[in-house]
Amino acid sequence: MTTPGEARGGYGKYFTGGLHTLHASSTREEIEECYDKWADAYDKDLMSAGCVKHEPMVRVFDEAIKIAMPNKPKCQVRIMDMGSGTGLLGVELNKRGYTNVDALDVTQKMLDVSREKGVYTKFICAHLTEARTPGIEDGDYNAIISSGVVTAAYGHIRPPAFYEMMRVISDGGVIYFNVRTKEIPDFRPSMKELEDKGLWTLIKEEQVPHYNIEDPALPKSTTVFAFQVHHKELHVI
Repeated sequence: MTTPGEARGGYGKYFTGGLHTLHASSTREEIEECYDKWADAYDKDLMSAGCVKHEPMVRVFDEAIKIAMPNKPKCQVRIMDMGSGTGLLGVELNKRGYTNVDALDVTQKMLDVSREKGVYTKFICAHLTEARTPGIEDGDYNAIISSGVVTAAYGHIRPPAFYEMMRVISDGGVIYFNVRTKEIPDFRPSMKELEDKGLWTLIKEEQVPHYNIEDPALPKSTTVFAFQVHHKELHVI
């Protein structure tokens, strides 16, 4: 008999937090409960599953920042790690000299674990949706980086939230995220629509390693996207 984890892509074999129980219609409360339970075991679970995406994701992010802001020192690039989890992206950002990074996550438990890594300057407990996020002003950040959050499968970030992401980014800033390759058709039309409107420009699209374990349930790669935001066109929203 197929287990719920196997039916949801096999993640249930590796991840103890119940990610495989989430779906496209999951509520914020259900998402919070899942990640609250998972916070303490999150890093260990990802390591046991052979998750290797964080370093290559930050490498491509670094390349995108150099394209969009070639003269801005890394320490001055104000970054939001959206859906920061336990801070694995933050650690890799810190290694590359990005030290002005805030963490945003839907659960306080995840933020508490990430605080121990000492790589963030501010911690925001919020769920980023199409609604205005309290406490974040227009253009507060030069860049957003996000891993494993732009996905319809688990009720996380959906295309309408792209507008709120653009609101908090300064003109010329970067929005950077990964999408599971099989979900790209769900997001591509919205990404293209925003580009056609002149709201952002695609500056990077690349596949990077995701899991290195030989298990057909775990994707070998994930696709990253970097967009440069153009505020002069935001009046069309």
